[in-house]
Amino acid sequence: HEADIVAQAGLPGQITVATQMAGRGTDIKLAPVVEEAGGLHVILTEYHDASRIDRQLAGRCARQGDPGSFEVLVSGEDSLLEGKTFMGMRKLVLSVTFTPFSERLGLARLKWTQKQVERRHASIRRQLFQSDEKQDERLSFTGSG
Repeated sequence: HEADIVAQAGLPGQITVATQMAGRGTDIKLAPVVEEAGGLHVILTEYHDASRIDRQLAGRCARQGDPGSFEVLVSGEDSLLEGKTFMGMRKLVLSVTFTPFSERLGLARLKWTQKQVERRHASIRRQLFQSDEKQDERLSFTGSG
């Protein structure tokens, strides 16, 4: 059912609100009038821990040579802009008058933050794998897993 809803996003006048997983693998065919108007317009409303997900969402707007556009509208209270992860940059981000330089600085800081979170998640996965390997070794009769 979800894929059917997402597939209709290419029809005139459609506004489709979806999660990052909605419609994965669904081909969105653009109606000719939508294509002439510039294609799909995707709006990112929150940054994700992994920049890969942000890029995938941006890629939803222009598939297979179709026209499209992408925009980021994020709250200053976005979880990546808060807390220790962003090193207190939220106040700076909210107080900066946006110029090309400050925008680049903010994007660089965001990419750095996403990279730190990705590294932390990779470390957790590595530790979990090592723990799993040790447990398998302890539970095996031969000691070879």
